[in-house]
Amino acid sequence: MAIYALEQTAGRGRNGKTWEAPQSGLFFSQTLHFQSAPYTLAGLSLALGVAAVEALQEAISPHAALEILLKWPNDLWISQQKLAGILLEIAPNLAGQNSGQTTVVAGIGVNLAGAAGDDRTDLAAHGVSLDAATLAPIMLAHWQCAARRFELAGFANFHTRWAALDALAGQDVTLSDHPGVIWRAEGVGVEGALALRSGEGIERRIGSGEVSLSTRLAGRPRGHH
Repeated sequence: MAIYALEQTAGRGRNGKTWEAPQSGLFFSQTLHFQSAPYTLAGLSLALGVAAVEALQEAISPHAALEILLKWPNDLWISQQKLAGILLEIAPNLAGQNSGQTTVVAGIGVNLAGAAGDDRTDLAAHGVSLDAATLAPIMLAHWQCAARRFELAGFANFHTRWAALDALAGQDVTLSDHPGVIWRAEGVGVEGALALRSGEGIERRIGSGEVSLSTRLAGRPRGHH
């Protein structure tokens, strides 16, 4: 099942955050079913991020050429500004569902117009006119395909494509648990964890949801490494 809306008045984000989103966006949710336990789904939001970028590129091509990148773990970026965000929730157990089956509600909000600001952007700000009714079925098809591929081999099926879209590679970031330490992002592993290295050579890997991550926008933007 999938549903989309043009406006959100009680949107939910990570860590219980809420927001209101104006019209002229795509707010899309889809249920995905997996014949596996929840712990096997690490990296799913990253896989859906790859699929979302590819859906957007299909929807806007050949009318425009935009570099849409992925900010680990669940945002889509244009020029270090947020274009879209993805949120996954494990659905409560359904009748007959057991530990070997998992239902996920996957959602994405895409800024189509009227949302540009200091830290976020929309497609209209880049000269792209796209309506939700056009984008929704394309997103649905890409996410359905991504879910099937993910069930076969997990995030490993998407790792190379993610690396090509990685907005944080080579960027300086800070973490909420040690805000005084500056880390250099060194890509994402095949399990979906972000690899980091401090100036002292300390290595660390973090999984989605473990800590909050902030970028230091003084770092070099993608395309100038």
